[in-house]
Amino acid sequence: MLRIGIAYESNRYVSQPDTHARHVGKCEPDQFRKRHLTQGMAVDPGNPDVLYLCVCANSCGSGGVSTGIYKSTDGGSAWKNMHGFGAPNHIRVDPTNSNNLYVSDGVCGGTNGFFTSTDEGATWARPGGFDSVTAILPTSRDAYICSPDPADFKHILITSHQCCNSEIIESFDGGKHCILHPSIQGVGAGGGFNVFFLSNPALGIGDSRTWIFMTQDGGPGWYHTTNSGASWTQVTAHPMMHGGN
Repeated sequence: MLRIGIAYESNRYVSQPDTHARHVGKCEPDQFRKRHLTQGMAVDPGNPDVLYLCVCANSCGSGGVSTGIYKSTDGGSAWKNMHGFGAPNHIRVDPTNSNNLYVSDGVCGGTNGFFTSTDEGATWARPGGFDSVTAILPTSRDAYICSPDPADFKHILITSHQCCNSEIIESFDGGKHCILHPSIQGVGAGGGFNVFFLSNPALGIGDSRTWIFMTQDGGPGWYHTTNSGASWTQVTAHPMMHGGN
């Protein structure tokens, strides 16, 4: 199995398959230095030469920062900022249709929220269902994770960064209509929350109602549900690291 990571070093991005690293190219001149943080990366399942990288400021208010979603169509030799999102955290590519993308944007910046694209990132829109369901939350569009169901890309889970408690937003149609699940008992606001489907349809493991929820440093740990958040069980008291996925 090939595991691909992303690392930053002196304006270079490096892929990390298992035990060795390979320089895959520079981004735009002077773009990625100590002022920047990269967190989310995606590879187009239909074309591994197409890469997406989320770039945000290392700290809110940093000057001279070229944040946004960067795209490479040649395996990382060249990159282009295709949209100046303020603080994109994670990007997802539809495994059945590479035109369809999701992005979660939050922490800081003026473009917070959950966004979709149907043209490989040329244009983006924040779905009306997301706006409607988050209107009742304080500074509600501070999104952190968007996790699609392995069996259905339109079925997604979205969490916040630090604006809210541990509410989870769920949609079955790519954000056009959304459900707000209540907070997990004992899990308050603070740091980004991760959530993902514990499911592998090919192996018959889990299903669309089985999720894992994770808190960052200082939080109470990981939680597991098998009924779409109706009830939760704490599985460990060890939280993920700050900025974890």
